[in-house]
Amino acid sequence: EMDTRLVELNISSNRVGDEGIKSLAHCLRTNFTLTSLDVSDNEFTTDSLRAMEMALTANHGLVTLVGLESVKIKALTEQR
Repeated sequence: EMDTRLVELNISSNRVGDEGIKSLAHCLRTNFTLTSLDVSDNEFTTDSLRAMEMALTANHGLVTLVGLESVKIKALTEQR
């Protein structure tokens, strides 16, 4: 039987929007098989950044997080 657990996810430079980041954050709260995540070169709002922060606080499986230093943070007013 093949092991189908996702352990590495690279979403760099994919224009993942606010809702996509929030959905990912929601999944990270209960997914403990993912050990590596690359979010570089995307745009987060402060709202989605908070959602990621909460998810990462709850997730103890993620070992490597790449790219937060290159994420552009947009003010919520810019998003609307």
